[in-house]
Amino acid sequence: MDLLPPLLTVLAAAVLGLGIGVVRMARARKRRARLSEGAAATCRARLGVGSAPLRAGRLRFSGAQATWHDRRDDVAVDLTGARLLAVRTDPRGGFGDDVELRLSVPPRTALRLALQQDDAATLVTLLAEADGPPAPVAPGVDRWQRSRWAMATIALAAAWVLTWTYLVLGGETVTATVTDVHPEYDSCDVSWTRDGRTHESEVDCDGEPAGSALAVWAMAPPFTDAAVDPEMTVIMVPLFGGLFAAPGAWRLVRDRRRRLRPDEAPEPVLRLPVDRELPALSEDELVPARDEQPSSLVARLAPHALRQVAEDGWEELRRPLGAGSPVAPRHVGLRLLAPVAVLLLVLAVTAPWPYRWYVLATGTTGTATGTVTEADPVEGTGPLPDDVQVRYLAPGGSVHLADVATGRLPDAGETVTVEYAVDDPGQARLTGSDDSLGLGAAAGVVGVLLAAAWAGLRCRQMLTRVRAVQRIRTQDPRPAVGLLTADAQGDPVALVCDPVVSPARFLAVPLVTPLPQGTAAAFAGGPKVALTARGRLADGELVVLEVAGRGALLPAGPATLPDASSLLLLLDSAGSFARFAAGPDGDDGEAGEPVR
Repeated sequence: MDLLPPLLTVLAAAVLGLGIGVVRMARARKRRARLSEGAAATCRARLGVGSAPLRAGRLRFSGAQATWHDRRDDVAVDLTGARLLAVRTDPRGGFGDDVELRLSVPPRTALRLALQQDDAATLVTLLAEADGPPAPVAPGVDRWQRSRWAMATIALAAAWVLTWTYLVLGGETVTATVTDVHPEYDSCDVSWTRDGRTHESEVDCDGEPAGSALAVWAMAPPFTDAAVDPEMTVIMVPLFGGLFAAPGAWRLVRDRRRRLRPDEAPEPVLRLPVDRELPALSEDELVPARDEQPSSLVARLAPHALRQVAEDGWEELRRPLGAGSPVAPRHVGLRLLAPVAVLLLVLAVTAPWPYRWYVLATGTTGTATGTVTEADPVEGTGPLPDDVQVRYLAPGGSVHLADVATGRLPDAGETVTVEYAVDDPGQARLTGSDDSLGLGAAAGVVGVLLAAAWAGLRCRQMLTRVRAVQRIRTQDPRPAVGLLTADAQGDPVALVCDPVVSPARFLAVPLVTPLPQGTAAAFAGGPKVALTARGRLADGELVVLEVAGRGALLPAGPATLPDASSLLLLLDSAGSFARFAAGPDGDDGEAGEPVR
């Protein structure tokens, strides 16, 4: 099978994505230029209150004001003067150059705003220059709404099923006569008489010979001349309907589970220090002062780290004890995505050859003389064989079509000798040196084994991590001090150091969500929190933490020793992004590259 079209498709998708990113950046810079000239500008932005889902809308810049307008309702949120808490420079669910700003508006309401990076730089610059607090957020902003595209997919699926239901129930079951067979397409032509008229149609069939009777469903008006196979219709109609509805149903279920009702909306797990201004951190401030103890360093940096913590503290009411495994189900899927994709690709390319070889090797076979048809051959890529179509006459007098694997493309009309399966005449191979079915079957088996070995290796790595964490949890705990913060994607990270080793050096430990209830509030106590660690506090080691007996904080991966710039991004993402936004012309990044 030729792999060039799929490769071209992947390349075209990459070029399209790059082109979209360039266009988005150019349009954002044009908007900034219009603002500098005193004109108004708008851009797409998604806004959410607290941990509620983001809602689509548009952000309007006018002079020194920035206002977000909901796309569906008459809801507006004044962002002018809001305080920037943190920045996620690699948020999930957005485009490649999107960022997510965490803002605070009265009365201590945390907002999340996702928009294009250069538009975000424009907003951050405006917020820094604005005077006065913004207006309180309208109560309707956090109201749950159904996604329009989700409802549209479910409506399409319902229309598809209802249409087929009408066509089938409004028609009738008739006994048709097979007039012609198309084995290469697993279909046949049938004819039947209805209301004194003869109707003809093509339906799916399973090798019924010409002249045999076949029960089919004749359709209701206006498709009275069409018929379908009952078995395939019962299978394929619900299958396609489910494929249409699945994305929308998943979105609606997810949004409904995440919605916040006024009578059951949980309070924030901790009160962020938004009532006072915090100066932006510098790399020099991360270096402990002379004779500064680790606990004092943690206390000094704690207000900055708290700004990075999510509004819900990465906690779930349904799982008060937190994650039960160091490998989250989402990570399992991501780790196995590439091996499974390769496995599916190998099966799609090579599956016919191993199956054909198995049928011929285990069943009764015969030989016949055939002729290569004029159908276009399927050329294999690299060492893979080619497939040509052969028409041959079986000893019983029936004519069959079969694809055969060959290393040499014969000309149309050339006479060849084939070995075919008596019970499945559509499976055949050439006899002699031109046969390459064994090569194709071997390539398919080897490809499947390699993809399965790749997936097995990754499963073994995850299982090894689970066992290593279980072993570490049996070790004796040791005291530690640390901070809770977030990485560029908004996932929790614990910055831990030894309480007696000076100067202090932070170790970044990625954590599995959800966290045990009360973890974020406990970390808000700074060095006073009863934090313990199991495992070596060293780069590349797995570390299990526990906060005040609330439950284990399991590592999502090995700990790392961040350098000064990485540590600055973990503790003060807002200050880092503000420095980027304040560069020459505000958006060329010369003041510091955006976090990635």
